[in-house]
Amino acid sequence: MTHHVLIDRRWHSKLLDLLSFRGSDCDTGHCLMVAKVRERLEINKQGAQKSGVERFNLKMLSEQENRNHIRMRFQKGLQLWRT
Repeated sequence: MTHHVLIDRRWHSKLLDLLSFRGSDCDTGHCLMVAKVRERLEINKQGAQKSGVERFNLKMLSEQENRNHIRMRFQKGLQLWRT
């Protein structure tokens, strides 16, 4: 029995394997088809350009006064969350 799969042109080179399961028939003459597809992901080019940007100001934590202030705010937030 010949099986055909209709896929988009951009996916045709990514199709690796095709399996048919004849036992899952629904009295329609059709059978279940499972395809193995290879997908490649690429790095977001916009994110790669922003690699020099600091997400967190770690220099601020080096100062003792700022460190204590942040610790107190964090502990207050935890107490509110627990109640």
